[in-house]
Amino acid sequence: MKNNKLYAIIVLIMTVVFFGELYLIYRDRLDSFTCSSNITYLYEKSNQENEAELQSNMHFTFDNNKGENVITGHLSVNDKDYVIDRKVLFDYTKSKINSYVLVATDILLGSKDNLPKDLAERYLYRFSTERHESTHLTIHYMNNGKKLFSSSTLPYFICE
Repeated sequence: MKNNKLYAIIVLIMTVVFFGELYLIYRDRLDSFTCSSNITYLYEKSNQENEAELQSNMHFTFDNNKGENVITGHLSVNDKDYVIDRKVLFDYTKSKINSYVLVATDILLGSKDNLPKDLAERYLYRFSTERHESTHLTIHYMNNGKKLFSSSTLPYFICE
């Protein structure tokens, strides 16, 4: 009888440890992901004339509270075309179920990036232009595996 109780306790402990490990692996897998998005933004003046056009590819990596956002593309403004080629390194925290706070730790400009600072600050997210700037993202996991990046109220883009 004593052996049966001891055996039952050992099996129970092993079961709890096993399922605990499965949960931790699953949770870590949810918080680590990569995705990409092709984005075009058309900026208009108040009289509906075109002001600028931003075409870019963004590739995100989230892994254990560290991440990177590689941005490539170009910005056309006032009949001039500027190349965007930068990598934003960031730390992130998950404040709620789908809510993330990203803080830029470094901005690495590629050799082709010729976007002036004033235009970058106007047309890119401030997070992409200055170290220590932060941004808040809500990331909704969609049924098809894609992710919808948004503010708390407005969608930004779909990342797959």
